Amino acid sequence: ASFWGPLERQWRNSMSDWLVTSGLASLYSPAALGIHPLREAIAAHVDIDAIHSPLAPALFITVTNVRTGLPRVISNHEMSLEALLGTPVAFDERIHDARGQKGQSRSAALLRDLLGDSELRESHRHGDPRIQDPYALRCMPQVHGPVLDALDWIDDAVSRELNAATDNPLVFENGETLSGGNFHGLTVAMALDFLAIVLTHMATMAERRIDRLVHPDLNQGLPPFLSPDAGVNSGFMLAQVTAAALASECKLLSHPASVDTIPTDGSKEDVVPMAMGAAWKARRVLRNLENILAIELMCGAQGIDFRAPLRPGRGVRTAHERVRDIVPRLDTDRVLSADISALMTAVSEFRFADIGSVT
Repeated sequence: ASFWGPLERQWRNSMSDWLVTSGLASLYSPAALGIHPLREAIAAHVDIDAIHSPLAPALFITVTNVRTGLPRVISNHEMSLEALLGTPVAFDERIHDARGQKGQSRSAALLRDLLGDSELRESHRHGDPRIQDPYALRCMPQVHGPVLDALDWIDDAVSRELNAATDNPLVFENGETLSGGNFHGLTVAMALDFLAIVLTHMATMAERRIDRLVHPDLNQGLPPFLSPDAGVNSGFMLAQVTAAALASECKLLSHPASVDTIPTDGSKEDVVPMAMGAAWKARRVLRNLENILAIELMCGAQGIDFRAPLRPGRGVRTAHERVRDIVPRLDTDRVLSADISALMTAVSEFRFADIGSVT
């Protein structure tokens, strides 16, 4: 008790701060989740305080956050593909049916939907000397799809844990008291580690697309660093450096915390899951990913601007309009931190989550 009490109090304070600053406090309040008023006081207590480990509700909130917004954030990946004059041939339904992976097929369907009615695609349908796009464009369903599948697995694991009896000892209906180890947090720790790993794959892919957008040898004729006056202005050069730094940090943070252990409590607690560390890392990776996606949205929208008057697919058009409602086009250098922050907030608040007709 003397060991877990301070840690749980520290975690509650951290989670409370995060819920308020991220806007999730109202979104996941008992009322928003449909809990009846008479049970609100009990539910508010059980969410963090009464469950032996506060990690399960924390993971539930994080996974719900990711599952709600992640599939439709694909619109900013497609904006990059359109700006780079990529081909949607790799998203053909037959290719993905031949593999039979659910998340991959779903991801490809989302991509096809967002690219509908694209003038940019038609502009290079014929006579394009390129045979295939790079992996960061061509293999989006094969990377994003496993992420969706992983989120299903994580969601299943945490749903069971939220309904689990994790006290010790447990008192059963016949009055018998049994000591066991249901409090051990490896299930949640592994799920948090898995979450950090799959989000890191998203971050790595997004950063590679950003690099191609700003790279004058790879961006299919766009201005260097997406600046209309490159050389005098640095454009999105340092935005890509920021994305690269965040992606590299994600790689460090995605090393599993749950494979570590160190004995405590006189070696009675001799194999521990390090779930608090896993939770902290997953939260940091998610925030890094949101910032990287914000940078990709900025760069992709700038690339689409340079492709005018040709219009991108209908879903990409909607995403582009929403980006421009939040941040203006970059004509001359300005400090981009406020733009990144504004778009990161939009991503975290699911403002791109309703684009497209495929669910």
